[in-house]
Amino acid sequence: MACQFAAPPPSGSRVPAEGEAGAVKGLVPTEKPPATATAPATGGMGAYLVAAGSFGVTANADSATARLAVLGYPGTRGRVRRGGTALVTVFARPFESSAAAFAAQDALRGQGFPDAVVIGP
Repeated sequence: MACQFAAPPPSGSRVPAEGEAGAVKGLVPTEKPPATATAPATGGMGAYLVAAGSFGVTANADSATARLAVLGYPGTRGRVRRGGTALVTVFARPFESSAAAFAAQDALRGQGFPDAVVIGP
């Protein structure tokens, strides 16, 4: 399977990750992630994210972040401006390998995130 990564965000610039300037802190699940190959990495920071969606309404981004947490995927968010509109992109993260990220992408597409896409180096 050839690895394909998402195009840059609509602003043309990188979305800040949690801990970077401009990032919005995400929710962390209180339950253990599912015991499957799609569970996010728990060790060091992985190089791959899965973008679950971009939202123009903050409440929708909040809902998506909470849904990711319920599914066992820690979430983080980034904010970009496109024209005069601010978009919040919700990510499931981190994944240490592309295989884990693509497995999570497939799982999330089946769990109500049809536009989930892997973001990687």
